[in-house]
Amino acid sequence: MILATGFYLNIAAGPVGHFLNMTESQKAYRNITLLIVIIGIGLNYILIPRLGIEGAAISNLISLMIWNGICLTYIRKKYNTKTYYIPFRFHK
Repeated sequence: MILATGFYLNIAAGPVGHFLNMTESQKAYRNITLLIVIIGIGLNYILIPRLGIEGAAISNLISLMIWNGICLTYIRKKYNTKTYYIPFRFHK
């Protein structure tokens, strides 16, 4: 369930990696990915000894959330667009 939540959030964010690669922001994408790798390793180091396999899943969830959040923020600020989808948006 933990991993499914992470993958759902990844899908909901949209194709942020593809977007950054195709808009010549691959260096920014690389830097974001390296940051997330470091964060993921740190979270694994802390959570796996304490929680076991659930700690690994939580680490993956947190890493995906941070990665998508940073990518979405970067895309929004640099390109003034969005890649995510809000299915039930109420209009006034």
